Amino acid sequence: MAVAGPDPGSVFVDYRPASRRWWLVVGAAAAVAVLLLAGFAVRAAISPPAAAVRAFFQALADRDAEAVHDLVAPEIADPVAADAINDQVLADGYQPPEQWTVHDTTVEDRSAVAEVSYRLDGREHEVSMRLRRDDGPADRLLPRWLVVDAIGTLTLTEAPDEVTVNGHPVAAHEPHGPAVLPALPGGYEVAVPAGESLWQERSVAATVHPQRTTEVRVPLVVRSEVRDEVEQRISALLDECAERTELVPPGCPFGYAVLAAAEDVQWRIESYPRITVEPVEQHQETVLLVQSAEDGVAVVAGVRGLGGSFETRVPFPVSGTAAPRGGSIIFDPGW
Repeated sequence: MAVAGPDPGSVFVDYRPASRRWWLVVGAAAAVAVLLLAGFAVRAAISPPAAAVRAFFQALADRDAEAVHDLVAPEIADPVAADAINDQVLADGYQPPEQWTVHDTTVEDRSAVAEVSYRLDGREHEVSMRLRRDDGPADRLLPRWLVVDAIGTLTLTEAPDEVTVNGHPVAAHEPHGPAVLPALPGGYEVAVPAGESLWQERSVAATVHPQRTTEVRVPLVVRSEVRDEVEQRISALLDECAERTELVPPGCPFGYAVLAAAEDVQWRIESYPRITVEPVEQHQETVLLVQSAEDGVAVVAGVRGLGGSFETRVPFPVSGTAAPRGGSIIFDPGW
């Protein structure tokens, strides 16, 4: 009995699909490889260190705090975000660097240094800025550079207890001394806040550069009404002293100790002292130091035993400190 062999047509049909599937797998793998290589090529083309630096300066020009934060290494950005990288500081008053140019970059493993120039405050500046590669698995697929040298500092060498930086309130003093404020590169307006109880409103311009410290001095000028109030309080104290009948009135800046005793002692103020009022640090607080620029003159008169009457002019200085307390100025005599 003859046994039928396999149909040649069925063998051919079964073989062709298997071949087609194999080539489809090979083609798909090749396509993925091409896409990965293209991704690396594109990322390498658009995200070298120089591109990250340019994106950083463009984000400053756009005053885009979120974009700046994303371009800065987190160990730099996160600790200072609330003070230096926020929309309020980068709003009105902020002057971003202009005409920035990346002249050269040096890459070593996962670190890089970019040589950059830009214009700020009418002058050209040159800086070296460090960068590093991003962390995590995404960086191994698509390398990404982050700016490390993104922050400078403002040191407030003279300022009231609180200032505004581009309108943003900032404490100007810390327990150990003047505050050191982190800031992005650019121009800022540091000002005495409106409504300050002691000082006249005024502002100064300050420029910040990466990894550099800018010292800021906001001149403290006493408000005229504060000075007037200090003078009035000193005059009131002197008038009280002039009502005393002792040769050396206790708690007063003048006295006449030449005589051991006298009768009918009377004092009057011939001229009040002319004072200077300057800011001074006292117990982590800025107060007013009051001193005589010109002594006052008191006149004492009386009767000295058998020697008859006398009248003598007594020059005297004044000193002390003044500070706002409860909505008014309190003068603390130093005599």
